Amino acid sequence: MIGYIELNGEKSTDVKGLIIQSLPPITKPKMRTSTEEIDGRDGDIVTKLGYAAYDKEVSIGLHGDFDIDDAISFFDSEGEVVFGNERDKYYRYQILDQIDFERLVRFRTAKVKMHVQPYKYDAVDRTFEIVNQLINVEDSTASRFGVTAASIGGSVRVAGKATNTVEIMVPIDRITLSGSYTLTAETSGDSAGCALKLVSRADPDGDSFGGTYIELKNDGTSSVTADADSGTEYDALWLYIQAGTSVDFTLSATMASNDFSSITLTNRGNVVSRPTVTVYGSGNVELAINAVTVLSFSIDDGYITIDADEMNAYYGDTLMNRRVTGDYL
Repeated sequence: MIGYIELNGEKSTDVKGLIIQSLPPITKPKMRTSTEEIDGRDGDIVTKLGYAAYDKEVSIGLHGDFDIDDAISFFDSEGEVVFGNERDKYYRYQILDQIDFERLVRFRTAKVKMHVQPYKYDAVDRTFEIVNQLINVEDSTASRFGVTAASIGGSVRVAGKATNTVEIMVPIDRITLSGSYTLTAETSGDSAGCALKLVSRADPDGDSFGGTYIELKNDGTSSVTADADSGTEYDALWLYIQAGTSVDFTLSATMASNDFSSITLTNRGNVVSRPTVTVYGSGNVELAINAVTVLSFSIDDGYITIDADEMNAYYGDTLMNRRVTGDYL
């Protein structure tokens, strides 16, 4: 298999005439230490100071109709490097030593020394999406007795005047519940005289979530909390509108598990790691290692990014360190 490297997303195989002749071996970085000798004590005291940055050397060559300027441009960089013998990892690198491009042109071979930081990172996107919102409204349109309910993109638009009592079924992706949940209905507009319940289309007159309707409010939020039997299934929101009622509102319904409180992530490496973690949501969050809380922070703006390597917290480009307490180490 052809060897390659990838610098900031660009592969060496895409550089005209450039060959990676050999890749650096996979090695463990050296641990920096401080040694102290104490009179009257046998041996010495060794204090570990952290892993040292080190160099990885790549042998490169040219062939065919090469363009040396393309090769120079490729290596005139710093950032993230993926080596072909470790495709699922990347290192943070800088090229500090001069590359002998004259030798490369004359003899078609040269060495490139990359100064890399000791930690390597997962090059494969392993994002964990934890969504505590179980209702996904399907796109649909239904009209009854002068009222139309149209769901597009997850929200339901309801408008009209009910000439009779109106009952409209709005389909959702089937959900299976087990445990304690809270169903929340948020409306924007005139929704007085309307109600909502979560049902099964196969048996809409059967058991609904919580066994009751939620009365909707003008520009407001209503909710019901209940325990669902194991394996209980629902696949529709059932809207009820009293006869003679004029409505014009947008509805958003969510279902949240009250039992959801934590998620466990495993370090896939074999040494201590310094991950970057982005948490979306709102409220107070704790990060724990082996059940011991190391960081606590609050989220008000939708998300926060914790960069353990830089020991900083961000919201976009804004530092959020004031929101974080604890020890990044």
